Amino acid sequence: MTMASIEIDENVYKYISSSGDDVSLFVNKMLRSYVEAMQRPDFNEYTEHGNGD
Repeated sequence: MTMASIEIDENVYKYISSSGDDVSLFVNKMLRSYVEAMQRPDFNEYTEHGNGD
């Protein structure tokens, strides 16, 4: 499994920080839901056509 490299915009970082959520936790949650989405059988249909069109 390759490590994803994610750049977080400074404003997004501040927003996450101000929400009280630890940024690394937030990113982990985001990655986990992305990985779960990738395992869904219909995931490729979404990515091939952009955003589900």
